[in-house]
Amino acid sequence: MFGDRFKELRISNCYTQEYMAEKLHVAFQTISNWENGKAVPSVETAIQIADFFGVGLDLLFGIGTHTTVDVTGLSQEQIIAVQKIITLFKAQNSKDKAD
Repeated sequence: MFGDRFKELRISNCYTQEYMAEKLHVAFQTISNWENGKAVPSVETAIQIADFFGVGLDLLFGIGTHTTVDVTGLSQEQIIAVQKIITLFKAQNSKDKAD
């Protein structure tokens, strides 16, 4: 599960395996092994990965399905706008499922 989630995050952010290896101070082969399910990172590295992508460890390891949004540096008005957008998407998803 970790490998799939890590790969999804890496690709959705347009990062190469080489880039992630450099950022996380691991070998390129280590990234490949994670993504192929041959290995998992240490706890310390998993925390570093979660921080890097702005997600929780539960999301990385498939324990939960929720994610967090980092609103650091946004004004209160901007945070409210982000919350409204999320609410709109949730409503649309509920409507699509009902159709």
